[in-house]
Amino acid sequence: MNHALPPESEIALSVVRNCMIVSVRSDLEGDGFERTRQAVIHAVPTREVKGVVFDVSAVRMIDSESFRHLSDTARMVALFGRKACFSGFQPGVVAALVGIGADISGLSAFRTLEDAIGHICGTPDVPDIPDDEEREDDADVRDES
Repeated sequence: MNHALPPESEIALSVVRNCMIVSVRSDLEGDGFERTRQAVIHAVPTREVKGVVFDVSAVRMIDSESFRHLSDTARMVALFGRKACFSGFQPGVVAALVGIGADISGLSAFRTLEDAIGHICGTPDVPDIPDDEEREDDADVRDES
């Protein structure tokens, strides 16, 4: 069930499966990140949500200051006792963040929005991928005793 939250300016917040989704727009800049922060930190304590997913799949470029705003907001969510994570980072954004030395410590990120919601709700949809050593075909090994 998808419940739209009251408009907090142009910030897109919604709730899916007790998880708040913050859709980060590609054209967000400057005070838009501060407005996003304010909308999130005012909405989280008043909603029955398990956590917040920052969906950055529309973001193609981000500078260190903008990313710091988002990551600090995620850390603020944790101070409310809720989980916070990111979904949908584009490869170029990841490369740029690592290249500029952005602080990514303590942050959780998932490839898809569905995986991130699963993480927040405690039902991850991400299958465990075994290490190379565990991938050997165990069907041929039989206990003959």
